[in-house]
Amino acid sequence: MNYYFEKAYQIRTYEVDFRGHIRLTSFLNYMQDLAYLHATHLGFGIESLLKQNMTWVLSRNHVKFFNSPDLSKKIIGRTWPAGTMGRFALREFEFFDESDNIIAAATTSWILLDIKKKRPVEVQKYLGKVKISQKRAIDNSFDKLPQMSSIDNELLLRVRVSDLDVNKHVNNVAFVEWALESISLEDIWHSQPVEIEVVYRREVYYGEEILSRMQKVKDKQTLTFLHQLISRKHEQEIAFLRSIWKVM
Repeated sequence: MNYYFEKAYQIRTYEVDFRGHIRLTSFLNYMQDLAYLHATHLGFGIESLLKQNMTWVLSRNHVKFFNSPDLSKKIIGRTWPAGTMGRFALREFEFFDESDNIIAAATTSWILLDIKKKRPVEVQKYLGKVKISQKRAIDNSFDKLPQMSSIDNELLLRVRVSDLDVNKHVNNVAFVEWALESISLEDIWHSQPVEIEVVYRREVYYGEEILSRMQKVKDKQTLTFLHQLISRKHEQEIAFLRSIWKVM
């Protein structure tokens, strides 16, 4: 029984960082592409759902990085549905190099949202006939992340047109970009990401001003950053993140 959907990606010049390694956000874009293609193949893609006044909304995202492939390398992305956790649908991801070595893994949880009512829809109604694998790429029950006790840096950002997706609100990858922007160049220069977890709280729209706050926690081997994104207008938390970096 085939639970999986796979696609090969050729790493492009605009998908790498100053070291020539693939960006963290490039993996997130690949994940978004894989989820879109597989959901469409299974019959509950975004175009089909929008006609029924529904859409998928990403709730949690947890990614681990084991290696950073370079420019022009080819990687294989794999995704599969892993059932439900309460009202959330689980979707898993793995990425491999051309020698079949794993380079990244991720687990995500999604809400199926009624757009008009702004309420979750029973996902099992739509996933009942889908082939489900019980395998998890990362065994995560999505517990609460540790909260910030101080603020080491704060930036003010504004939502751009380029941040929006087909739902006309901010794409999930933009949240991560805003959070990482609060990390200093020195820390970015001397470390590389090994893990990131994201909790998405609410939608954000064009023109909103966002406060990107960060707390830095350091030990000998890693840097951990706690990130909080705040809507300045509504004074509400829109996302909370934890990123972990290996010191070079």
